[in-house]
Amino acid sequence: MTDAAFKATFSDFRLVKGRKVAQVVLECPIESADAALAALGGLPKPDAEVWVGVARLDAKAASDAPNPGKEHRKFTDLPYPQQAWILSEDPRFEKFAHEKMAQNPGGWAGVNDPADFIRKWCGVASRADLTTNLPGQRHFRELMDTFTAWKAIG
Repeated sequence: MTDAAFKATFSDFRLVKGRKVAQVVLECPIESADAALAALGGLPKPDAEVWVGVARLDAKAASDAPNPGKEHRKFTDLPYPQQAWILSEDPRFEKFAHEKMAQNPGGWAGVNDPADFIRKWCGVASRADLTTNLPGQRHFRELMDTFTAWKAIG
């Protein structure tokens, strides 16, 4: 076992269709990409799995550490799938989603969490579909407008 490590941010998650696996995407500054690749054992090889451990860093320690090359963008400047992921982790949005589902319980069958709510509202199978699905993007913008209005009232 190696003790090499690197710092990265969790940026995406998706299920791999046709296989019983999920992909977790981590991002690191380009300056530390070589060290990250070395810590993972080099380039992936299709004939050999390399198991790794992933641990979440303390938020304060991670934010205090320098992170060159990582610019902070406004929420609205982020790609729709990233906005949707952040939104699904927001406790206020979870409350909003539950209130909306309570208003029409029959229309939300199979919806179990905020991520399901976003996918159903936008008419997409995956939040990643918001990258290219134009009707889904329009529905996501409508969802954001509705959520923003709900926050202003409550």
